[in-house]
Amino acid sequence: MRNNKIYLLIIFSIIGIQIFGANISGNKQTDTTYNLEKVVIIESPKENRLLRQQPISVSLLSSGDMFSKRIYSMKDLNSYVPNLYIPKYGSRLTSSIYIRGIGSRINNSPIGLYIDDIPYLNKSSFDIDYSDVERIDVLRGPQGTLFGVNAMGGIINIHTKSPFSYQGTDLILSAATNNDYRGSIKHYHRISEKFAFSAGGFVDYKGGQFVNKFNDKRIDEEFGGGGRIYLSYLPSSRWKINLNLNYEYVDAGGFPYGQYNPDEKTIAQPQYNFDSDYRRSLFNSGLVVSYKLPNLTLTSISGFQNLDDRMKMDQDYSKDDLYTLKQYQKQYTISQEFSAKSKVFIGSQIASNWHSTTGVSGSYQHLITNAPMSFGTKFIENLQAIMDNAMIHLPIKVLLTSERMDVPGYFKSPTNSFALYHQSVFEDIASIPGLSLTLGLRFDLQHSKISYDTHANLEYNTMRGPAVISQGEYFVHYKGHNKMSSKVLLPRLSLKYDFESKGLNGNVYLLASKGYRGGGFNLQMLSDYMSYDVQKNRGVVENDETLNKAIEYKPEYMWNYEIGWHLSFLSDRIQVDGSLFYMRLKDQQIARFVESGMGRYTANAGKTRSRGFELSVNSYITDSWRAEINYGFTDAKFTAHDNEYIGNKVPFSPTNTFNLGSSYSFNLSNSARLTLMGDYCGMGKIYFTESNSVYQHYYYTLNARAAVDFSINNSSYKSIEIALWGNNILNNRFKVFYFDTAYGAYAQKNNRIQCGVDLRFKF
Repeated sequence: MRNNKIYLLIIFSIIGIQIFGANISGNKQTDTTYNLEKVVIIESPKENRLLRQQPISVSLLSSGDMFSKRIYSMKDLNSYVPNLYIPKYGSRLTSSIYIRGIGSRINNSPIGLYIDDIPYLNKSSFDIDYSDVERIDVLRGPQGTLFGVNAMGGIINIHTKSPFSYQGTDLILSAATNNDYRGSIKHYHRISEKFAFSAGGFVDYKGGQFVNKFNDKRIDEEFGGGGRIYLSYLPSSRWKINLNLNYEYVDAGGFPYGQYNPDEKTIAQPQYNFDSDYRRSLFNSGLVVSYKLPNLTLTSISGFQNLDDRMKMDQDYSKDDLYTLKQYQKQYTISQEFSAKSKVFIGSQIASNWHSTTGVSGSYQHLITNAPMSFGTKFIENLQAIMDNAMIHLPIKVLLTSERMDVPGYFKSPTNSFALYHQSVFEDIASIPGLSLTLGLRFDLQHSKISYDTHANLEYNTMRGPAVISQGEYFVHYKGHNKMSSKVLLPRLSLKYDFESKGLNGNVYLLASKGYRGGGFNLQMLSDYMSYDVQKNRGVVENDETLNKAIEYKPEYMWNYEIGWHLSFLSDRIQVDGSLFYMRLKDQQIARFVESGMGRYTANAGKTRSRGFELSVNSYITDSWRAEINYGFTDAKFTAHDNEYIGNKVPFSPTNTFNLGSSYSFNLSNSARLTLMGDYCGMGKIYFTESNSVYQHYYYTLNARAAVDFSINNSSYKSIEIALWGNNILNNRFKVFYFDTAYGAYAQKNNRIQCGVDLRFKF
């Protein structure tokens, strides 16, 4: 309660200062700066209109937003987008994205990621650096008609800066508490009217905030770096060719999980004996070629990705030697898409009231996973105790002589997909100006395979008293393969009414759309089965139907119904976007721990429904004073369940997401300008289990920033900016993750208060 009073005092004080400042100096400011960056037009190969002119729920973040809010990765987007939740836990491997209660902790993501129109198909590559980004578009709700499978909850569309739009060099240096340091440099150069390029790189070091009590080492220390080259060539007024090359490396600690006390609701300091970390090497390339005819734009989008990573994890998260995992992934992905965007009727007559997009796409992802697990001495002791208890009345007993049980696992899981789609927009239908109809349909075909080869053995002696009767070995070897195919039609229907013809800038819309997420295979379940089957001494087990069925999980389907609006007032000084939605899901995919507690798997829990609303208000009250509100409400519940949880809330679905931000700028001199910013970011209530027994109440963090921008005349520098900032300045603590295992419950806390300084040079 005391913290809430302090927060309210701070907020009202800031607002009072800003109102007073606006009265004395706001009218003197002649440089109009409101909303300039957010209207940067980025041409899409699929869309005919700007995003706020379309019947979709969308949030846009400009490069200025990302720099001032220090959004350097996907996990920094929390609270700034209504109903978006990306918990900061685990490691860089963990990219769990939730929109409107739709998300996944493991396996396929229901949220798509595109960078410069290139799809990123493996969620292990989602958590990358955003240091050279022009704009981020977050589209909420199913986007399957244009973007396909695994865009059921929405997509995050990232656009990097064009060297034709930007010129010069941008250098950013940052330092913060906890020994965090960051540096990036980008150069944009237009050689001629036909050719331009940009090149840049970054280095990032984080000292970490969590300490492993077992060895007194930092758990979340991290080093990363990489670079990007962007080439843009305009051979003629009709041709446009963009080539984007990006490489990134990260070597990071992770998994700062401490034991959770459910009675006291406290999280102990992490304490485990096996060093856990994540290392990744990631290369991406994209080639986009477009050709413009008078009434038709043809686009080819080619993508290639190569990922090579390694994860080490103490899976019991304790100081006991129970079981550990080393996972190696090698993946390459090839994607190709052709689209045709037109504004003509069939025939020769040009018509401005019909727009269409037609396309065909395909992708191939080849993934090899080498995931050896090791069951340690404590696991052998526990297993021995179970066997002793089972044979307590027998004259003989079995004594395990193996000190540990190693379970190598080798998996190949290729996936290929094919899609054909079309979307038409009809303007002024029924001769009503401003009324438009959108009809879209996509046919998507996906084919997945898996081949596995894993085994385990335990040596033992059969004892009668102290005498050894015989020696033997428990042995099991799983070999096999499985496959699944799915095909689906993804329709989209919307009605939109545009107010521009009535003197009001904006629109309202009705939308119905279908979403789909593909099924797959649970690799970690094989280790769980093996820990039991090794005692049965099953030997070689090939293509066991029961096993193959057990590791499968089915696709997930969803219908979304939505009412939304995009309104602008006072010459775009105030923008109000919002939506009300209702979604029904079938076979929702939920992450669970296997029976032994040793690993997670994806299960189809049953049916759920999700309903809620979203509101974003972005306003420039004066040319110097900007304020924004982003609020999302989601009520996601199980309506059918394979257990007893009907009516319970869906895990990892925050009931509320809230952001209140404000900034005020004023001139210190003719060449210096001061900007003060504050952000209130709230989230909750969040349930972590299907039983709803463990949850996190609503929490908030308060962030602040003060920056001085110097414009330097007669110098090679365009400007220099110095910024002081603080995140979570009230040092509020809360849970960001929780899970149960066979050996106890564990959770992770959020990061503590952090303060730092940013220096930015433009020259």
